[in-house]
Amino acid sequence: MLNEAQLARLNGQIASEAFVSRYYLSIACWAEAQGLAGAAQFFRSHHESEELHMHKMMDYVLERGGRVLVGPVEAPPQGFDSMVEALQASLEQERAISGAFNEIVDAFMAEKDHATVNFLQWFVAEQHEEESLFRTLIAKAELIGNEPRGRFWLDRELDEAGAKEAAQIEPTA
Repeated sequence: MLNEAQLARLNGQIASEAFVSRYYLSIACWAEAQGLAGAAQFFRSHHESEELHMHKMMDYVLERGGRVLVGPVEAPPQGFDSMVEALQASLEQERAISGAFNEIVDAFMAEKDHATVNFLQWFVAEQHEEESLFRTLIAKAELIGNEPRGRFWLDRELDEAGAKEAAQIEPTA
């Protein structure tokens, strides 16, 4: 059974996952409106991935006899000046999530809740991969710039990355 402090930490992280999921959905809609279908698909895949992360955490809390608190989700930004800006904002979101997971793991380690620490290790590793992916995409986006051919190339690159992400998402049914 999880105590109140543990539940508060995990419910806070569930809320963070909900926010970043909506953040990626907002970027996907912005990209689609810019004619960047590949980028839109990439960010929709990330939206779905974050939803799955949230559901995994919710299931864990429920399995441990805790109560999941579903609250309001802050509205994310609705537009960006460039894809580089959208990618940089995404990296900042991933860094914030990573920091939160690290703090949560530290707290559960101090409480010697080995089951939860073990559960959270998957998320820690996932965050490492996400930060690395966004750093790589930002480097490519900055290299090619914002000229039309570069935007086309980056859109294709994001489309391929989104297809890989979508293939890794396990079905929810």
